[in-house]
Amino acid sequence: AYGICLALILKSQPSFVAFNHTFILTEYDALTEMKHFRFPIVALWASQAFGQDIAQRPLHEENQAVGDVPRVVSKDLDEFIERIREEWHAPGLAVAIVDGNNTWAKGYGYAVLNSTPVTPHTLYYTGSTTKSFTAAGISLLIDNASATSSVYPGLSWKTPVSHILRDDFVLSDEWATAHITLEDAMSHRTGYPSHDLAPATTAQETTRLLRHLPMAAEPRTTFLYNNKMFGAMGHLIEVLTGSWLGDFFREYLWEPMGMNETFFSLRDAEQSGLVLAKEYYYNPDDGSYLQLPHEPSSGEEGAGSIVSNVLDYAKYLRIMMTESAPISKPGHREVKTPRTLVAPAMEPFTGPVSYALGWYTAILGGEQVYFHSGGVNMFISMMMMIPSQQIGVIVFTNTDVKAPQVIATHILSEHLGIPKDKRPDMNKQ
Repeated sequence: AYGICLALILKSQPSFVAFNHTFILTEYDALTEMKHFRFPIVALWASQAFGQDIAQRPLHEENQAVGDVPRVVSKDLDEFIERIREEWHAPGLAVAIVDGNNTWAKGYGYAVLNSTPVTPHTLYYTGSTTKSFTAAGISLLIDNASATSSVYPGLSWKTPVSHILRDDFVLSDEWATAHITLEDAMSHRTGYPSHDLAPATTAQETTRLLRHLPMAAEPRTTFLYNNKMFGAMGHLIEVLTGSWLGDFFREYLWEPMGMNETFFSLRDAEQSGLVLAKEYYYNPDDGSYLQLPHEPSSGEEGAGSIVSNVLDYAKYLRIMMTESAPISKPGHREVKTPRTLVAPAMEPFTGPVSYALGWYTAILGGEQVYFHSGGVNMFISMMMMIPSQQIGVIVFTNTDVKAPQVIATHILSEHLGIPKDKRPDMNKQ
């Protein structure tokens, strides 16, 4: 099995000392997002031996939570996570749970097969969860739009992108070029399909590529997931601030949030002194694992380039649930407001699923839930939160499986007390 790291944020218990675990869910099959593949899938090595006895190996002691734990954390939960990890052949998992002021986190399995265990500090690419940071970053620029030092006076969510990016942002339709706004681009309602096989090496090149790509629908009529628009939003931030997007995130989001183990480039992650999980492809035909190379992402950084761990994402979810700084109250409200209908119904949710700005939103157990998955090559992530309950979950893994989705949904369902016979079997879907 691969390694997973999990984190939960809970509200009711008193403060306690514990290792943080971040819980991130993988993409729901019905909400399938085109993942960021940076390279052809080429096996560096394969060995059936890596598939043997992983589940029986003891966890490194650094993974063990200390002190009081949230009520949802139990021996049964631990066994459930291990079982899901084994069933999905995940080398490693990291999980974190945030409950109010309390955070619990734990690593399962291996960051490097048969040698390096996953801990809450293990780094993973977090994929499309990056989109919510891009939306948060633009909210800061909008908040500053009325200041005398504003880089773009009057900037709002309804500002046409072409007013800022000018000749860089030319679409295949003249009306769309003139009218597509920031909120259109970040809520997947531009009319552009994924076009993920159209390559570019920089965010500016990605933006300029859009003029050569066909639209599949009229703007503002349907949900069409598109990474390139978020790449263009990253370019927009760089144009307005004159800063590299990674530096902007660090100065204005990560450092104020205390996210000191989060990075925006492979080089920075590798030089951090922290363990960056290896990524693996599981071959069901012979039970072997293929280690794949890490390669820097390019061209769509605003869509999915963050490297982080569940502990830092636990801090992020707490900020999002408590609507705290550095994001303003209006900023929190705007990024969570639904813009686009994704589906009229979808398990395990009740009623419609919508997309806000970098966040999906739906109803689970009668409560509003916000979530987003991520996928970069073999790295899969899921973050989910229910602000009304002050509970959040993050799960990261290093192989392309839906274990994060299954685990995160289970944890929230347990916390909400949803009867087991009322829950769809996410593990079989």
